[in-house]
Amino acid sequence: MADRSVTLPLPWREEFGLGSVGTGAAWPYRPDQASPMKVFHHHHPELELNLVLRGTARYLVADRHLRIEAGTLLWLFPGQVHCMYSRSADFRMHIAVFGSALVARAGVDRMLSEADPPGIHARLLPLAAARQLSQLLQEVARGTSRAETPTTIAGLTFLLARAWNHFQAAPPSDASLDLHPAVAKAAALIASDLSLGLAELAQRIHVHPDHLGRLFRKQMGLSVVAYRTRHRLELVAQAWHPEVNFLHLALASGFGSYNQFHRAFSAHFGRSPRDWAAQQ
Repeated sequence: MADRSVTLPLPWREEFGLGSVGTGAAWPYRPDQASPMKVFHHHHPELELNLVLRGTARYLVADRHLRIEAGTLLWLFPGQVHCMYSRSADFRMHIAVFGSALVARAGVDRMLSEADPPGIHARLLPLAAARQLSQLLQEVARGTSRAETPTTIAGLTFLLARAWNHFQAAPPSDASLDLHPAVAKAAALIASDLSLGLAELAQRIHVHPDHLGRLFRKQMGLSVVAYRTRHRLELVAQAWHPEVNFLHLALASGFGSYNQFHRAFSAHFGRSPRDWAAQQ
């Protein structure tokens, strides 16, 4: 009998491998256009900074939604479950994450130590400020290593303070989208319970299933079922390790059988689970 004891945390808790102290890290985000778009909702204990260099993307932050473009500086807080659900083909950005100890040491605004402050914290920086911050992010990314040296800590601390100063100096901007609240709520509910189907979602949100289905597909670019399936697959991919086989993960994520999972996985990732695992 299949072992169904494997459980997957929802939403997914992302681990950056920053070590016991968890000072922070910085790196460029250059999506592989040959790979499928990830849509899994996740969170992590670090404060996150995104600086968009090129293109546009759309995010869900809990049930809030926003659009970011070149020059946008976005803060994502430890208690905020978030998900990039679409991006342009040319999308590029810098990412930096900061552990709680570093945030406290930096002496910046107390809000940056909060888990989920109200509102959406995204502002469009002036061109000169965006370029300056981009150069700093590149320098810190080059110096970031697994070893938490005094130089690394100083660079990340300076980056955090400088980024917050640029954010405060930029004029407030409205990054929110006209995404229907029912769509955002449905996506957030799927992220918290991968067993929910269209009928159950519609009942919880108090809209007609047909209306929700059409609206979801129009605004998210995927049907409710396809969005849920993709989220299941990405959760399996994130949770996989050699000591747990795919059958256990597939059943834990909500697939009814291994054959169903195998077909969906192969279609999504362009290779079988075994071939995919061999390249990890």
